[in-house]
Amino acid sequence: MKNHFNYPAWGYGPLGCYPSHYYTGDGVKFPYGNAIAREAIKFYNLINPQDNVLEYIYPCFEGGDGALGEDGKQKSGILPPPDSIYLEEDIQDEIRPFRDADAMEGWDFGLCNIFGSCLVNIGDNHAGYIGFRSPTNPNLFADDGAMNIVVERWQSDG
Repeated sequence: MKNHFNYPAWGYGPLGCYPSHYYTGDGVKFPYGNAIAREAIKFYNLINPQDNVLEYIYPCFEGGDGALGEDGKQKSGILPPPDSIYLEEDIQDEIRPFRDADAMEGWDFGLCNIFGSCLVNIGDNHAGYIGFRSPTNPNLFADDGAMNIVVERWQSDG
């Protein structure tokens, strides 16, 4: 992050990014609220509490810390960004229960456990944020994932 730039809007959830509740900038950990309040005009956090990668895999690599895109702003322990800047919306229902977002055959990452048992429900597929290709014609989309929400937010802030 460069302090001299203005970012008109941010949103981590829809593209499947998963910052910690602590934003890491230049190798220094500090609460994400400071970075958002200092750098963003608006920050859209489109959360998905059912995303399997954020729910089960991400915490293993972050010392148990939850992803901002999974459970939203932390309720205690750090100062969150002001509500006028930080906007949160649950988009779980936008992520369809399809097992293969890219239509390249097979189950997407995070949908099968270590024992080989696979299951997909609404919100589970981390690969589905930018949409799902049609299994019968991979050149077409079967669903737009959460991208319709991203476009609506961009258009509403014109």
